[in-house]
Amino acid sequence: MIYASQFYDIDQNNDVNDIIDALWCQSANNGTNIGVWYYPNGTEVPLFGGDFTDSSAPRPVFSKRFSGQIALARRNGLSGYEGLYKCIIPDENGVNQTLVVGAYTDTGYNNNNGPDADPTMQFSLLSTSRLATPPVFSLSFNVSDGPPTTVSCSMNGNGISTELSRVIVNGSGSVTRVTVTVRLREAGNYQCTVANARVTDGPISGNSGPTAFFDKKYNIYPILTFQLSHAKNWISDTPTSLTATRLSTGLAHVRLSWSTVSGSTDYEVYYQLSSNTPVSVSNTSHTTINITSSLSQGSTYTFYVVSYGSTSLPSGNASVMLTISNPVINILIVTVFSNSTITLTWSPPTAVVPISYNINRRCRRVCESSVTSNSETSVSSPHTSTGIPPYSQCAFDLIGIYGDDMVDFNVSNLTTTLSSAPTGPVGDIIFSSVESVSMTVSWDEVPCNGKNGPITGYYLTYTNITSNTSYTVDITGGDNRMKGLGLQAKVQVGKGQEPSTIPSNVYASQFYDLDHEMSDDGINDALWCQSANNGTNIGVWYYPNGIEVPLFDGNFTDPSAPRPVYSKRFSGQIALARRDGLSGYEGLYKCIIPDENGVNQTLVVGAYTVAGYNNNDGPDADPTMQFSLLSTSRLATPPVFSLSFNVSNGPPTTVSCSMNGNGISTELSRVIVNGPGSVTRVTVANLSEAGNYQCTVSNARVTNNFTQYWYFYFNLTPSAADVSNSSLSVSVSDTPTGLTATRLSTGLAHVRLSWSTVSGATGYEVYYQLSSNTPVSVGTTASTTINITSILFQGSAYTFYVVSYGSASLPSGNASVMLTFRDPVVNNFIATLVTASAITITWSPPTAVVPISYNINRRCRRVCESSFTSTNKTSVSSPHTSTGIPPYSQCGFDLIGIYGTDIAYLTTNYLVTTLSSAPTAPVGDIIFSSVESVSMTVSWDEVPCNGRNGPITGYHLTYTNITSNTSYTVNITGGDNRMYNLTGLIPYTNYTVSIIPYNYNMNGPARQEIQLTAESIPGLISDLIQTNATLTEISISWNPPTIPNGIITVYEIRYRESTSTGPYNITNTTNTYYIGMIPNTSYTIGVRAYTSIGPGEWAAEIFSTDEIASISNSTLVHLNLSSVQINWLPIPGASYYTIYYSSGWDVNSMNVSNETNQSVILGLYSCLSYSFEMSGAIEINGIYYEGPRTEPRVTELPTVDLSSYSYTEAISTSSPTSASSDECMNTSTLYISLPILGISLFVNMILVCVVIGMCCKKKIVYSVK
Repeated sequence: MIYASQFYDIDQNNDVNDIIDALWCQSANNGTNIGVWYYPNGTEVPLFGGDFTDSSAPRPVFSKRFSGQIALARRNGLSGYEGLYKCIIPDENGVNQTLVVGAYTDTGYNNNNGPDADPTMQFSLLSTSRLATPPVFSLSFNVSDGPPTTVSCSMNGNGISTELSRVIVNGSGSVTRVTVTVRLREAGNYQCTVANARVTDGPISGNSGPTAFFDKKYNIYPILTFQLSHAKNWISDTPTSLTATRLSTGLAHVRLSWSTVSGSTDYEVYYQLSSNTPVSVSNTSHTTINITSSLSQGSTYTFYVVSYGSTSLPSGNASVMLTISNPVINILIVTVFSNSTITLTWSPPTAVVPISYNINRRCRRVCESSVTSNSETSVSSPHTSTGIPPYSQCAFDLIGIYGDDMVDFNVSNLTTTLSSAPTGPVGDIIFSSVESVSMTVSWDEVPCNGKNGPITGYYLTYTNITSNTSYTVDITGGDNRMKGLGLQAKVQVGKGQEPSTIPSNVYASQFYDLDHEMSDDGINDALWCQSANNGTNIGVWYYPNGIEVPLFDGNFTDPSAPRPVYSKRFSGQIALARRDGLSGYEGLYKCIIPDENGVNQTLVVGAYTVAGYNNNDGPDADPTMQFSLLSTSRLATPPVFSLSFNVSNGPPTTVSCSMNGNGISTELSRVIVNGPGSVTRVTVANLSEAGNYQCTVSNARVTNNFTQYWYFYFNLTPSAADVSNSSLSVSVSDTPTGLTATRLSTGLAHVRLSWSTVSGATGYEVYYQLSSNTPVSVGTTASTTINITSILFQGSAYTFYVVSYGSASLPSGNASVMLTFRDPVVNNFIATLVTASAITITWSPPTAVVPISYNINRRCRRVCESSFTSTNKTSVSSPHTSTGIPPYSQCGFDLIGIYGTDIAYLTTNYLVTTLSSAPTAPVGDIIFSSVESVSMTVSWDEVPCNGRNGPITGYHLTYTNITSNTSYTVNITGGDNRMYNLTGLIPYTNYTVSIIPYNYNMNGPARQEIQLTAESIPGLISDLIQTNATLTEISISWNPPTIPNGIITVYEIRYRESTSTGPYNITNTTNTYYIGMIPNTSYTIGVRAYTSIGPGEWAAEIFSTDEIASISNSTLVHLNLSSVQINWLPIPGASYYTIYYSSGWDVNSMNVSNETNQSVILGLYSCLSYSFEMSGAIEINGIYYEGPRTEPRVTELPTVDLSSYSYTEAISTSSPTSASSDECMNTSTLYISLPILGISLFVNMILVCVVIGMCCKKKIVYSVK
């Protein structure tokens, strides 16, 4: 606030720079035509383009523009113009700023008591985070009646350090908005004192007034000018009992809970990952909040909660830490299992219980490798899995369901269902080596889907269909799928002979076609081939050459019977009868006849002449035996084997064997093999020791002569010529050494066994054993390696055995090795390079077995969303770079090992988050609200998740005045701060608002919208001028406001006589002509514009109506001592004329008709001097208005004759016109003595002078006689 005498339109203090001592309103904007000064009443101070010294400059003050500044200069006194002068000038950004200076006369200065502040402050938190320490908040209030120069604040009476901002709010009174920024976390009473700078020091150089403020001699007296504003502030209490509980709705969902804080209206919740900046989650009025996004599984977070109120500082924070670890179940056990069901139980995971559980089941029969899978949802413990085939191995995966998330608890359990009876028969039955009395039966194994367990043996039943007799053989060992059937006939030789299998050599004279011995039973002494089969048409006899012996149906005595031998059938038997000698027909006769089972059996009998009998040296045995292992497994201890050989030239009656020269007890089987020579297969079974084996065979030969009962005289002791030997040396193969088991990459349960070569071994047999089960043969091989690629199961421990064997050797002892098929695991699967779109991962091979190749399953989701996208990459290798990932995405990687048709999850759900990059999408919709004339609130929807590319850490908000093309940018920190209040705007102006999101220092694309500010009261109209005037009318014009602030709807005009203090005449019009004014009158005429909001400030000027024409060329003529005549030229339109005449004694006037142009004035005093003026009057609306008065020109003066003694003294002034009469008074002449008369006249003269001078102050003529 200053005195008027402290600014001028000249360099009053004569400074060295010769700067005019005006009030300079200066901006950093260097425009040459900027800035406006306003009078205290809001009227624009006239802008003057001339020099400061130009005498035509407006008074009392005017403004003058220079580059970047505008001066307020004073030429006259400020009386009537004192108050708050306001300068509005754009800054370098084109935003109007306001400067207010109080300029007063001495009286006005002393009467102004300083600024007035609002009594109560308004609280606003400025910190972008309520966790800020200390919090930054503001206390704001308005100051009227002059902006404050000084603001000082205290808390509980103690001064505090503050940051101030002062903004002039345009409008009536020029209110200043004061904002005090405070950085404390202290509750208390805050008070601010505001004061003006008031200049009270000495005069400016060369003047008697106070010193100008340009000399910076401020003298501030806050005591005289202060006003207090206060606010009571308090700190909300810190929340207590903060807990963080994981929710089942997601793997990274958390519920925070805390106790109610009394007096708090809201709470704000934050989370912090590691040492990153805490991120605000939300505000809530509740004491619980669920956080269901933004968090990541596997991370550790600190959660904060602060409380706050509408006028309180935020509390200190309550915090709690929580690691969102993977939920784990350590125990998944089988409690009950049968041949078709498995019951599982488990305990809930330690970290967080899921909403529900799923179970994935993968089962395969033990005998096959293909797996069938199924999933069961919403299961609970205990859970029974049904529909499983018997003897199936099943793996179970327990899955936890957490809303949209799920987790594999990685607690696979391998269980095998119990066995049940086979439901499928053996495969195809194959017959081979089918002879008359023997055949080999083999069969394919039971199909896997019908085994229902390990096949441990077979019951082989063979049935004679004819006789319906059956025999069953128990064959142990599921792999023993071959059986030789030796089918033997029972033959009776001679009458009364019991059926016998003992073949023999006989003389021809020992069988006939009649009862040669004349026995009591009358049976012919033929060779009878008899069977237990009672069929009536069975059996055939063959000559030694293999031709069928003729069958004869006649009686034995019939002479037509064939010769030398024939056959004849009876029930269950067939006879070979001889009618002639055997010469040429001797040799081995063979009978083939079905036994009771319908299986053909063979009987061989040697029939010879005497010479042929003697020439036959008995049976011939193969010199070398054939070795055959009988044990179902070469692992059997001791092993059981057999030695077999063929005997030709007669079946052996006797077989005796020895080992190393010592006789041994043997189990013999002799089978006649049909064919030339009728070979007999002899098998010595159930041997178990190595050594040199030899067997001796011989025939039973009938050497006695014919007697009545010849069959009692068989010689069963073979002669030397009847003996034949077969031998074989049986050894034990050496045990293999160097046995190793190496897992193969071709399958998770594939293994390669390797061992050293065993000298002499012709083959090796390999076995596996699971737990204490019976070892199972894998197969035999001549190689010293074998790959086992089926039957084995991942997760199981096996013992493998290898035995060696030779063609004539017992199997060796076993070599063994153990191997557990553990799940292959990769422990060092790590990300070595992470960018915004790629993740490079390295790993070492798994410890258990290296796969053929690797696949990688990738599941990625942007951190801001819950849905995943999955991709699979096959045949990858370390290091592997996974590309095409959106920035700031959390990816879970599964490393999968490929083992042929098997796969193994080597690492699961390895979490990595890509780096952030610049956002690629703009913010969502921009919303404008609370749109006022100079402010509006801008809010915007968040950047779509797929365009954030990282945490949005802030926004650059740029708003641009389209008209002036000036822009301002605000940096808004915090991704959740999506609202900003724009102030200082220009009314009714289009602004573009552009918002650019950024991730730290990386800017995204802008979204721009246009918004028109609301209308406001318009600015001052400009260039108000008078364009014409008549006696009753003034024509004015103006330009619209340079700052219209909206659509001008109408102009309001007011006027009154300039000297009047009464009310204005007001009209709303756009017409600039006014009727009904008074002629020759000055008017103050104001004009202001209206928008829809209301009127702007008045712009006012003083204009005048025309004067009524004055009377010109009027003349005054003396007619005589007491009358004069006045002549004039008439005034057109005059209603009448008025003549004024006055003397020192009185004032008179007379009206004269407008129909004449002269008038005579009578009755004047000849001793007085008169002044004359004349005016014309015009009638307007019944009111007469007088024009200016003019003086007539004196054209003739009459001569005054002083007959006696005359003394004249004339005192004249320049005007008005005066005339005197010839006589002083109309009285008689007085005769008095000369001395007395002289004294009297002198005294009277003095008195008359005084009186007339006081009354007339005009030209006075005194006449004295």
